[in-house]
Amino acid sequence: MRSITALLASIVLVAPRLAASDAAAYGEQQREILVAIEEIEAREGPYSAALGDELARLIVLYLENEEHALALVAIERALQVARANKGLYSLEQVPLMKLRLESEEALGNHEAVWSLEQELLKLARRHPDDPESVPVLKYVADRQKEVLARVVGSNEIPPQVILGCYYDLWATNLGKHCPRAGSRATVVQGMLADAERNYADAIAVLLRNEAYASEELRELEMELVRGAQLIHEEYEHKGNRGITGTRTKNEVPVPLVPWRPAAEAIEPWRSRMAPIMALADWELPYGSAGTPEARFLEPGEPRDARFRAPYYRGRQSLRRLFAYSVAAGSASAARASAIVAIADWDLLFSNNGLAAEGYALAHDMLVQGGAGPAAIESLFMPALPVMLPSFEPNPLAPDETRPATGYIDASFAITKYGRARDVEIRAAENATNAARAGLIGLLRENRFRPRLADGRVADARPIVVRYYLYD
Repeated sequence: MRSITALLASIVLVAPRLAASDAAAYGEQQREILVAIEEIEAREGPYSAALGDELARLIVLYLENEEHALALVAIERALQVARANKGLYSLEQVPLMKLRLESEEALGNHEAVWSLEQELLKLARRHPDDPESVPVLKYVADRQKEVLARVVGSNEIPPQVILGCYYDLWATNLGKHCPRAGSRATVVQGMLADAERNYADAIAVLLRNEAYASEELRELEMELVRGAQLIHEEYEHKGNRGITGTRTKNEVPVPLVPWRPAAEAIEPWRSRMAPIMALADWELPYGSAGTPEARFLEPGEPRDARFRAPYYRGRQSLRRLFAYSVAAGSASAARASAIVAIADWDLLFSNNGLAAEGYALAHDMLVQGGAGPAAIESLFMPALPVMLPSFEPNPLAPDETRPATGYIDASFAITKYGRARDVEIRAAENATNAARAGLIGLLRENRFRPRLADGRVADARPIVVRYYLYD
């Protein structure tokens, strides 16, 4: 049988030239393939591996012509053959399952799509040590994050909200009669938890394979960081307050796990949290004990807030990223960058003292590693100040993909705690008053990576940036 990987490759190859065949050519190709399939079945039986090539051709033909209902029939037939030859739980069937999911999605069959996502997850979790399960877990998690973005970015209620029973904090009615209304924050909390569980499962697979140098491992950890940042941005940074009326890194309006005591021991949160908790206690090949960075990396985490508060959850991933860089034998510059990323996170959550310690530690790492002034300046004194969070696109950076219609030159000083002060508009071209006010607000409301003086954070002299405007 033609491998399923080869099948998917053939579909990718034709994707740029997808166009409906004319009726006669389409009918002729279909008949030719169906006759070939019948001949193989008559000669070798209904589950012959030799059916793979012809089923691949048939699926491609149907997808080229957007015949999704017929494609589903062919995909199901190919799945039967694949399972008969490779086993019921072989990961080789994953590309076919994805095609099936995408055809169901094109037909608007939301329940079928939901069920297929769950099937993919169950299949991947049958292979906890196989790196081939990582893209499967990430594929579903990415889809979950895309749905979550629609929930956060609008008043839309995607079908997955009801299918996943996300209005129910404890999902007690999953698969029965799920509520069709409720708290948007509960939806965000549950959907994010499911996505992060899948990212965490994928990370664990790579750690079992000691893939510390894997770029995919870093991307997965950053997805966990972005999830923590989403909760921080949506429910803390925008002015919401904790239940005591104060905004702290320990107590947040919408935690990543419900405030109920021992919530992580109750379903569905037990299943959602088990991979996250396992990662937090994972024995990595690098320990910070006895090193100069030990106190900075392990400042302690309150038991109740350890998995609930975005600050700690994000920092756990960033600490692991530093450990991976050490385990992979990365250069001192890479290790220093990983420390700076943790310090940026600390500063974003107003843990100013710890952030200052981290920046100084990173500077000393660079110096001890023989880095020159240019390497140090690129981290701490760049021409364009680094706006936090540093892992997201810098709003001050020009957009090279489109022409600017105007600009605003603004000067401001960055304090040692990353705040902009003495903000002034120096010059502007084709800029409205609203655009000027928007830039001032952007600078004052966000934080920046502080500048260094003699290797330590310090209040800096004013700098001038040019902020471009676009239609």
